[in-house]
Amino acid sequence: MRDEFASLSECAAIWDIKSHQATDKFRERTIANMRVGRDRVAFSLGRCDLIQWEHKVPHLANANGGDLFLYPGFILYRAAREAFSVIDFHDVIGNCDLVKFQEEDAVPRDAKVIGQTWAKANKDGSPDRRFANNHQIPIAAYASLTLKSERGLWEEYQFSNPERLVQFLKAFNAFVSSFPRFTA
Repeated sequence: MRDEFASLSECAAIWDIKSHQATDKFRERTIANMRVGRDRVAFSLGRCDLIQWEHKVPHLANANGGDLFLYPGFILYRAAREAFSVIDFHDVIGNCDLVKFQEEDAVPRDAKVIGQTWAKANKDGSPDRRFANNHQIPIAAYASLTLKSERGLWEEYQFSNPERLVQFLKAFNAFVSSFPRFTA
């Protein structure tokens, strides 16, 4: 899992998803269903100062909350210097979805462009000619990762390279299944 995580961390772009908001397609002149608020973050192999261990573990940076550290058997959610949670891997569900994203920023070098649309579009996808300088924007194929638990963890990330995320999630699920489930 560490090797697949290291590969995933080399994606040209990783974003922490902060919000989803439905669009008003008519007023906004878009074909997008949702507006996504996101910030770039970095994933790396690192250490959390709460645990003294010589090995580096997967570290998922978070733009709007605590960072996640994936230790063998548990996830450490570090919200602040003195605020943290220990989460059993078995309590977390990881879900991967492919995403068509209308990219208004530069398309990352490892992303695939799968289509084009217009900055201001009619319902049928044609350019709205009422807007001067209406330019085409690329539609990129990204992947999203959602990590959720019933006790409140809900993190969502987006990746420029879907294949790397799929490989990581396979390794993550195999890693989780290698640990016994503890019941109280």
